[in-house]
Amino acid sequence: MPTLIKSKTIKSLEELVARGLLDANNSDKLAEVAAKYSIAIPQNIAGMLYSDAIAKQFIPSKDELVTLERELADPIGDDAHSPLKGLVHRYKNRVLIKLVEVCGVYCRFCFRRENVGDNKGQALKGDELEQIYGYLHQHKEIDEVILTGGDPLVASVRRLKEVAENIAKISHIKFFRIHTRAVIANPEIINDELIAALKASQKSVKMVIHTNHAIEINDAVKVAINKLVDAKIQLFSQSVLLRNVNDKPEVLAELFNTLLQNNINPYYLHHPDLAKGTGHFYLNLEEGAKIYRETTKLVSGIALPKYVIDIPGGYGKIPVNSGQVIKTSDGFILIDNNGKRHNYPIL
Repeated sequence: MPTLIKSKTIKSLEELVARGLLDANNSDKLAEVAAKYSIAIPQNIAGMLYSDAIAKQFIPSKDELVTLERELADPIGDDAHSPLKGLVHRYKNRVLIKLVEVCGVYCRFCFRRENVGDNKGQALKGDELEQIYGYLHQHKEIDEVILTGGDPLVASVRRLKEVAENIAKISHIKFFRIHTRAVIANPEIINDELIAALKASQKSVKMVIHTNHAIEINDAVKVAINKLVDAKIQLFSQSVLLRNVNDKPEVLAELFNTLLQNNINPYYLHHPDLAKGTGHFYLNLEEGAKIYRETTKLVSGIALPKYVIDIPGGYGKIPVNSGQVIKTSDGFILIDNNGKRHNYPIL
């Protein structure tokens, strides 16, 4: 038992019980959840679990076994826009590379939770990456490559450097972007070697940090952020609007102001995606729009991210507070950027 307590990352229900973060009487009920959706809570996150807003994001819940009819295995339609394994080409000028299918921390609301997790997938192999590089060379309309996953910063520094060096060889690519939760979950990995690997792309390097609550920006995270800022890597944030986590204007305002104070540009506030077993995090679109409107009264324009929803099925993001979201008697109509209309349920 003592060896469990010394572990740096909590990866099981038994470890949660050993650390006093889960009632032993509840652990048996959660075995099915843990078997289906991976657990990983690193040391930096574990130190924040005194807050219910943090605990709800990372500690398994029996509510994850409730799947609603409207919920989807691939809620934003990655598969429909995947010409090669690990590559998503949804928008003309940019692509996602899903470098790995694991994360350093597993969020209980993850929109890729059906495919991301321990024993669910592997990192892209060398030949698979070579096919992706070939695709990028051929498609000269692509000017931005975005590393995602899983969490791309879980990959080795050597692998990240190899990817960056291959991107450097493609002249029409101008921007190299990394989407990550690692700055929050494992801030200690942000070091000179990692930064040098990313900058080997010889492109304009951007990083989008996933964070949902101001508590997450602790002293260790601030050290990591400062290293990235000093390296002239431009930082942005993306957050998810989650019931009982950050669904109050004051909580969002504190998050966005904290980000701005730490040289992170608030970028996206996502309406939660319809991933399986995440219904306990949902808000109605009207609720979300009201919370966002109230938040705009509490922060300056430069601290305000765009509030967006990814249209299920792979039709892209649209702003929630716009004419592209229309209330109907039995739900909503979402109008994508090509003018096509899509039904969306009342949650």
